[in-house]
Amino acid sequence: MTKKIRSYIHTTTFYITSLLSLLPSLASAQSQYAECEDTCSHIHGIDISHYQGEIDWNKLQSATIGRCPVRFVMIKATEGSSKIDEMFDANFENSLEYGFIRGAYHFWSNKSSARDQAQF
Repeated sequence: MTKKIRSYIHTTTFYITSLLSLLPSLASAQSQYAECEDTCSHIHGIDISHYQGEIDWNKLQSATIGRCPVRFVMIKATEGSSKIDEMFDANFENSLEYGFIRGAYHFWSNKSSARDQAQF
């Protein structure tokens, strides 16, 4: 795994950990919203990887989920103990260029040990 990807994953892990501390308050807020309305206060995002192929970033920039704009993308960086997503660099750079909040993630695999994946 490159230092660049490791840094992105570490930063994303920090933000996710920070966001997890908000879960109790988000859970109580969630009960107020059965579905998104025009006054939606949710933050919507998507997960992307090489499986989506080449992303139409112009189209994604104006995409909505339940009438709320897509604000962030979580981008697959690695999988198991040896796979780097071949679209990671392009997706990560384009997500910034098109103004999305972005994060990177590692996709866990049962085909290699936790130690090997952590050291990758």
